[in-house]
Amino acid sequence: MLFRSGPWGISYGNWGKLIGFFAVFYTLMGLILFGTIKWNENSPKFECQYVFLAMMGACILGIMAAATAGQYDKTNQQRTQSKTVIF
Repeated sequence: MLFRSGPWGISYGNWGKLIGFFAVFYTLMGLILFGTIKWNENSPKFECQYVFLAMMGACILGIMAAATAGQYDKTNQQRTQSKTVIF
């Protein structure tokens, strides 16, 4: 079966999902940033931006973990498909 692929070999359906994910993700991140800025304006100390920094760090670690897990899953699928059974 021949699949039509979009730019960089990614299908157009997956491009839509990817764009949707990033739109939702960065909208939420922007709202969190806006909330911490407003919180920081009302705070006598500087602790709100440290909270945001910690949340961004956790997000980066989560993305790294998800990418690594996806790579291992892809490698394991390729490994099981390429096994040859000798009787």
